[in-house]
Amino acid sequence: MSPDEDRARSVSRGSDEGSASAFDDVKVELGVVLIIAVGAFMVMAKVDAPAWAEILGLAAVGFGCGGWIAARTRGVVRRIERERGGGKD
Repeated sequence: MSPDEDRARSVSRGSDEGSASAFDDVKVELGVVLIIAVGAFMVMAKVDAPAWAEILGLAAVGFGCGGWIAARTRGVVRRIERERGGGKD
């Protein structure tokens, strides 16, 4: 690899390295949320309830888990913007 290619690679990697590690916690929480969602689906498949109740239960779990991940991601993005001085706050 030439010195120019090595320099370009290190510059591009350095600019995103901090933000990628900031999302590590969100990635772990996404895994937990997916396990919860699959577990809720499995429970609802075994429960003898009306179809509307099963759909309502799965929708509640989906919206709750999705809202949690969205809120956590927005919080991380705001923190990164504040640290970089680009935030409006």
